[in-house]
Amino acid sequence: MTTLFTTQLEEIRATPPALTSPARDVSEVIVYSRVRHILSVITRVDSCVKDCGSVTSTTPRTLSERGICDALRCWKCDSSYDPMCGDPFNTTHRTLIDCESERSQSSYAANHAYCKKTKESENNRQSLISRACVWANEGSKNTICSSPSSPYRKQEHCSICETDGCNGSPGTMVPSLISCLAPAMLWFVIKGR
Repeated sequence: MTTLFTTQLEEIRATPPALTSPARDVSEVIVYSRVRHILSVITRVDSCVKDCGSVTSTTPRTLSERGICDALRCWKCDSSYDPMCGDPFNTTHRTLIDCESERSQSSYAANHAYCKKTKESENNRQSLISRACVWANEGSKNTICSSPSSPYRKQEHCSICETDGCNGSPGTMVPSLISCLAPAMLWFVIKGR
């Protein structure tokens, strides 16, 4: 099965659609890019099964043990050019970005991926929200939010987190915190009886 998908992916990459009419061009290009994306995802999942044994792991792993099969995925957008990036954040027509694919845009020396959400204002106007993957060394994690993205902006809020999609709306950060604390609280309740 792997060979079939790999062969199909290579054929699609090698033969882009022939562009003949403007109306047809746009739809063919869109379909072509979607098919390429789907086949590349299938190929990646298939390689994950071979490399890691399964796509999902039941054993919790630290960030340093993350591999290609469970790379951190974050939301990526900026409300300065995408108004739907603001709060409340609608994820209906969005896709989480694999932070490993974003690594080329940052220092290869950085060894940990984080999801980041910032809220900044420019010249005391409307707040701008951005969401992205960021890379840093574990020791320099605290510097990620140390300054605004531009000298003309004032940082109102900045947060980083380490679970898939955690840089969504403020409401999505609370459940991830609760899911981390719930086992500890349950343990104290049971032990107290």
